[in-house]
Amino acid sequence: MKRDVLSFWAHCFVFWFLALIPSISIAAMVSVDASQLSTNGFKIFGKGNYNSVSSLSIDPGNYFLGYVSESPSGYGGISGFDFTIEANGTFSYSNELDQFLSGRGTSHLQISGIPIQIQSSLSVKDLWVSNVISWEVAENNPAELRLLPGKHSLGYYMQEASGNVSFNGVEFQVNAEGTATINADEIASGSGSSLLHLKGHRIYIESHLAANDTYLFGLLSWRKSEENPRELHLLPGIYGVGYTSVTQDGNFHNALDFTIDNQGRVTYEDALDTSLDGFGTDVLSLVGMPIQLNFLNYRSSIPVFYLNAVAGYDNNMTQTANIFPGRHEIYYWIGKQQVDIDENGACDLDESISDPEIFYKGSQSLICTNRAPELSIESNESLFLGEPFEMNGIVSDPDMHDSEFYILVNYGDGQSQQIQVNGGSFSLNHLYQAIGTYQVRIDVMDSSQSMASNSMEITVNNKTVVKKDKKLKKIKRWLVAKKKEYKENNRKKLQKIKEAKEFFDNLKKAMKEDKKRLKQKKSLKNLIKSLFFR
Repeated sequence: MKRDVLSFWAHCFVFWFLALIPSISIAAMVSVDASQLSTNGFKIFGKGNYNSVSSLSIDPGNYFLGYVSESPSGYGGISGFDFTIEANGTFSYSNELDQFLSGRGTSHLQISGIPIQIQSSLSVKDLWVSNVISWEVAENNPAELRLLPGKHSLGYYMQEASGNVSFNGVEFQVNAEGTATINADEIASGSGSSLLHLKGHRIYIESHLAANDTYLFGLLSWRKSEENPRELHLLPGIYGVGYTSVTQDGNFHNALDFTIDNQGRVTYEDALDTSLDGFGTDVLSLVGMPIQLNFLNYRSSIPVFYLNAVAGYDNNMTQTANIFPGRHEIYYWIGKQQVDIDENGACDLDESISDPEIFYKGSQSLICTNRAPELSIESNESLFLGEPFEMNGIVSDPDMHDSEFYILVNYGDGQSQQIQVNGGSFSLNHLYQAIGTYQVRIDVMDSSQSMASNSMEITVNNKTVVKKDKKLKKIKRWLVAKKKEYKENNRKKLQKIKEAKEFFDNLKKAMKEDKKRLKQKKSLKNLIKSLFFR
């Protein structure tokens, strides 16, 4: 009897276990081949991301396979399809998906995608679809892409003048029956077919800038001499247009933002009216701000200076250069000078560059001119016939590199004299042969051919008419010369004191940095001791 009861309960357990088996879910090994899709990978939502060819261990159930696409508005649409893993480890899906799927009833799913052709007339090199596939238009136009049904975006990435990166594009829908729908008749055609033609808005850009090269930031560039105005085909969005300045601290992009709206019109901020023209039209003119460049009498031996290392100008005339606000640099034979120009055209020189030859004067004007030397001589003088005219003069120049001077003296009696000096004082000695009044003219020219002039009147008297103490007059001349010499030496001493102060300031700063480093080194040493020698 006991044996019969045990047998009964054993049969009950077997029947209960057999009834439980269908409800136990066992993961199936399946494979997915998406290598024909125009994407680098796919996603089974809720399970993870996979490569184009993957073997998966997945529980039976209902799933969605696809990828997320990026749209110009920033919304991420999902493109893909539903499928099922049966309990026996095989795929099943709707018959409507046979257009781009195969493998129903097997454990291997082949995703061939829907072939859509994209043709571009845009003035860009690269295009993106759904943020998952890109191609170079010049090498593949039209391009055949294999995509999943759903919402996609087609366009290109654009860097604005501010440095922000945005996506300029248009949305389209891929249908399961093998066609595409795009609602943008003004910039694209082919809706309802498998061939989409992206035409874009026709925009003209003309440049009046001093720079030879113009670019759409991050997209394309062209030389002003090649085609002006230039016809471009672009999608609605924000663009940065400008040129590159070559400065001492690296290349600096002078660019301004403008927008192309859905109707193909150009718009920009009101503050840019001084540099751009064509608001509300399809023609954008890069007029820039007219900055006056004054290089009169500057380095006549070197006839050209350069703005941003791209535009050359003669140095013997005042000229106007149309440039964008931003950082610029002027190159000339002795060096270079950096200048920042704001949106109102005001010029601000970099004060850390102490070149006295370039200075700011007013708004919209850069002056780069060699300054004339300075000539100091004695005042009018009287002397006796037979007494030599003697004089000491001083010549200097506010431009530190100018130290060699050429002096021409016209004594007023038909005689002249040429003198070459290297800064400082010079002496004159001349004997007049007749009584009278003479105009002495002294012209001085620096090594850059800038000139200064001064004159004095010399009266030669008969000894019986005018009696003067010769010794007193010589002492007076000597005192005047010494006074001027003292003034010049004092100026040089002040300059040396200034240089010494700068040297000691830099030395003090360096010693302070060394002290800081020693303190850090000592702290590190104490830390190591506390860690290892406690």
